[in-house]
Amino acid sequence: MDRTFKLVSIDRTDAPEGGSGCWHRYVIENEYTVIDGCARGSKRAVTRYVRNYVNQLNAKDGRAKRAAGWVRRKR
Repeated sequence: MDRTFKLVSIDRTDAPEGGSGCWHRYVIENEYTVIDGCARGSKRAVTRYVRNYVNQLNAKDGRAKRAAGWVRRKR
């Protein structure tokens, strides 16, 4: 079973009602969960934000793999 979250897509989308600027919709998923969210900013900035979010999710879960850019140290 692979519980590691992965970034699936980032696509430009319309600003939410009352919002302005450049917005992107992102999808993160693992074997059990799909996270669909929106963030304001350039594609590069949103990608950086989402990759950090993915790393935090995987670190919190304690089952992160190298694909997420986080490796657990043995103590």
